[in-house]
Amino acid sequence: MRFSRRLVVIVAVVGFVMTLSSVVANAQPAGCRTFTHRYFLGSGTAITLRIGFVDTAIRVCNERPWTVASAEVWQTVGTTGPGAAAGFVVEPGLAVVTEQYRFGARARYEGRVRVCLAQRTPICSPAQDYTVFAVYNLMGPALHNRLEPVWRHAESRGVAYYETA
Repeated sequence: MRFSRRLVVIVAVVGFVMTLSSVVANAQPAGCRTFTHRYFLGSGTAITLRIGFVDTAIRVCNERPWTVASAEVWQTVGTTGPGAAAGFVVEPGLAVVTEQYRFGARARYEGRVRVCLAQRTPICSPAQDYTVFAVYNLMGPALHNRLEPVWRHAESRGVAYYETA
């Protein structure tokens, strides 16, 4: 019985040391890094045209390895060829760091999309909201590369999100 408990303790200690050495070996150097992600947007109908896009960015600065000193975010939007021809309008809204903590940051990007029929006196569809999230987390479960943020979007009936054009 004592032998198995000691073995468990030894295995746990070895696992901890290996994890710690991996963290130290992959430590992010001090400085700033900018990450970007593009979502192509559709009108949310059965037609799967990618008629607009939103480019989201997060810049994370570290004073020392594995510590977030500051974070800032921004977004740019535009239309693709079919979107410009169809009068698709993407209006950027709020881009904000919603939470910053010692080992990470969370961001939220919002805006609206709509289809307009005429340029001079536009007749537009009701605006649909889009929302994109970024989570940069240096600690926690290693289900992804910790040195890069995870991007996701809100579910919406009026906006369809695509990773590729």
